[in-house]
Parts: sequence; structure tokens; C-alpha cells
Amino acid sequence: MLRSARHLVVGGLLAAIGLAALTDSGRAQAVPRAASDDSELILPQGGIVRRGQGQHVRVKDRHGQDVVALLHAEVADRRLVILPDGRLVSVPTAEAPITDEPFEPATKQQIADELKAKGFGDFKVRSTARYIYVYNTSEAFRTGTSRILETMYPAIFAYFKRLKLPVHHPETPLVAIMFRTEEEFQKYDPVPSSIAAYYNTITNQIVMYEQSDLVKVAPELAIKQSIGVIAHEGIHQILHNIGVQQRLSHWPMWLSEGLAEYFAPTEVGRRMRWKGVGRPHDLRMYELNRLMRASKRPPGVLVEEVVAAPRLSSGGYAAAWSLTHYLATRQREKFHDYVSEIAQLGPLEPRERSAENDLKQLFTKHFGSDYADMETKLVEHLRSLPYVDPIANQTHYVVMIDTAKLRAASVTTSPGGAKKWQEQTLTRLPPSERASSRFQILPFASKKLAESYARRFLGN
Repeated sequence: MLRSARHLVVGGLLAAIGLAALTDSGRAQAVPRAASDDSELILPQGGIVRRGQGQHVRVKDRHGQDVVALLHAEVADRRLVILPDGRLVSVPTAEAPITDEPFEPATKQQIADELKAKGFGDFKVRSTARYIYVYNTSEAFRTGTSRILETMYPAIFAYFKRLKLPVHHPETPLVAIMFRTEEEFQKYDPVPSSIAAYYNTITNQIVMYEQSDLVKVAPELAIKQSIGVIAHEGIHQILHNIGVQQRLSHWPMWLSEGLAEYFAPTEVGRRMRWKGVGRPHDLRMYELNRLMRASKRPPGVLVEEVVAAPRLSSGGYAAAWSLTHYLATRQREKFHDYVSEIAQLGPLEPRERSAENDLKQLFTKHFGSDYADMETKLVEHLRSLPYVDPIANQTHYVVMIDTAKLRAASVTTSPGGAKKWQEQTLTRLPPSERASSRFQILPFASKKLAESYARRFLGN
């Protein structure tokens, strides 16, 4: 059995599991649940893997109807096929004969009707040339998500076309499922609380949510993380649908996640937007700065570990982004050759590779094994990039209280935190002072400006 791929993101958001969500009108709304086969495939333990060569096969879909599907791979006595809606399924070879009939992808309306029948009846549906959005979020969130995905797609397609990789446009519509709350997201398909969105390699869908508990603590940071995750998972979906990364292929983790981070930088200004291919990723740079300041290890260890890592922590994602950015920028031809070779991996490859062909040795084949020198140059490269601290340079609030006997101030990134400080300060005052107390809350564009104003207010 194979579990679908899920991708760790920054955040540490808390999951809140509930039975139902409330719509804006207060009406209880049923929360859809993912099917068991959305996250598992039946695969033989052994057997040679043979990738599909563009063949079409005739199979039965989930409703028992005959459809023409794409042969993705063969393993022993089973065939992995892509159905017209983009779903990947495993069927016995005898039940998936080769056919000359044409493959016809499902229409966006057919996909929407299928999802509505599976529990998304109360969700809205919007579609574009390549995407279908099924959502109960705010229109602003859906619009911002669509803007990011639609802007990224042509730029990423063009990037790999310049590398002369055999790219093609998606064979089926790309689906984004968007929940209003983290509670609904977790109810649909429970995942670790550190995951705010994911690309499901089996269903070929990206799934995300709009509102998180982090909003209560740091709303601006929550938005920055949210749109970064949307872009990251959207890139996984794009790469798996334009012929660059075969679904179920075993890419080095650092490259799979590093590329997604390299393409994913976003920013929050007057509106959520994608910054462009290879632009500095402020959140990852912030995290990497903290990681490297705390590290006592000699140069080279960080790079060597991330190259060989089968899984990545949040710090590992930052390291993967930095390595990808350095190689793609400073060793462009070698990096393009390396990506081109990795892109040749088919579904489930390398499943039976010999030690001499393992992925770490493939890295040294292209870039060498002097990890210490590589890390030193990587750090120099990062220092040359423009960087805006995403924590210090977000909105900070100065909360002030002034009474006949007390003058106090606090700096916070959270409107909720400002209110809590106000309430706690009031409880410490005698009733006579509470009645005459004066409160004021002012926003500032950065922590430095907020702290400077607070000091002036206190007379420091």
C-alpha cells in the first residue's frame, strides 16, 4: 500500500477537530470527508516497474462505467492508470486492456458534479482555462489563490521549456479544494497539524484552508505563510502535470521541495501576489539565518545532510530552498543538467537501483563532493540577496494606557494580543483609575518603528 505524498510547511498551526462548520448565516454545514482510496494504492511488493509509453487502456471507473484511461506504469500483474478526472488508480492488468480508443479528459463540469455528489454540495465552484476551484472560503481568498496559481503556471512552464524538457500542458483539469477553516480541512482528511495544505499525488488535487489559529496570534504572518503554502503546493501540482516530475517518481527530497520553494516566493501588499521565479524567499531566509546562527557544525555538514535527507524538517525546507537557489543561480548549467537527468525518473523509480546509481552519487556527479566549499559559497550567495525580515517588517501595534498614576505601553503583532494586554492592565488598576484611563492603539509598519514610538511615549 502506498500513502499519498503530503508536504510539511512552516507554521505549527493547531488543529481543531469538530463535527460541523457554520456558514456565515449560522446554518450548520456538513463537512465532506475524503474517501479511503484518496490516500492509498494497491501495489505489489516486488516486480519490475515499466513506465507507460502513452498507451490508452479501457477500465471501469468508480461508478462501474467503461472509460478510456492513460497507462501510467505497470508493476507485476497490475497497471497504474490515470482516469479522465486525473485520479490515479491501480487495477489488475486483465481489467485494463490496451485500446486504440481516444482518451477524453473529464470536463470541469463533470468534475464539479462528481465532487458535489461526494459531499461538496454546499461549496461554490469557479473555473478558469486550466483550474477548477471548489470552495467555501471567502471570495477574496479564492480570488487571491487563483491569481497566484494562474500567474505561476505560464512562468514555470516556460522555465522548463527553456531547459528543453519535453513539457506538455495538463491532460486533465487541475483541481483546488479550499476549506474555510482548519477545522473543516482536518475533518475532511486528518493530517499532522504542521500541514496547512497538500498536493495529493493520487487524486491530483491540492487541498488547503483559509483560516487558522495563527491568525489570532499574528494575522499578518498567518497570511504570509498561507499564501506561501498555496504557491508551494500549486507548484507540486504543476510539475506533476506538465511532464517534469512523473507522479510517484522518487525524486531527491531536497530537489522536489527545493524547487517548489524556489518557484514559490509570494508577498502581501495591497493584495496577495506571486513574486516570480527565483525571487528571494524571506520566510525561508529568516528561518535559515536562525538555523545557521544556532549551528556549531563545520561548513559542509548542512549541505551534505540535506542532499541525503529522506525527509525534511521545516529547517530542512529552508536548507533545500537555499541549495536550490544557489545552484540554479551560480551553477546554472550544471543545475539544469542535473534537473534534466532527474526528470527522466519514471513512476516508482529508482525502485531497484544499485548503490553506484543512488541519488546522492548522482548529485556529486554533477556538483562534486566538496560540501564545505559549496556551503561557504552558498552562504556568500545568500548574503548578496536582498532580504526583508518577515517578522520585524510586518505590522506591529503599540498599545498605550495613560492614567493619573500610570503610563504603560506594549508592542505586539496581534490585535488580539493588544486587547488581552489592555484587559490585563485594567484588572491591575483600582476602580477609580479604570474610569479615567485612556487607551490608544496605533499600527506601525515595522517592529523598529513601533518600539521607537513606545519608548517616546514612555519618555525613554
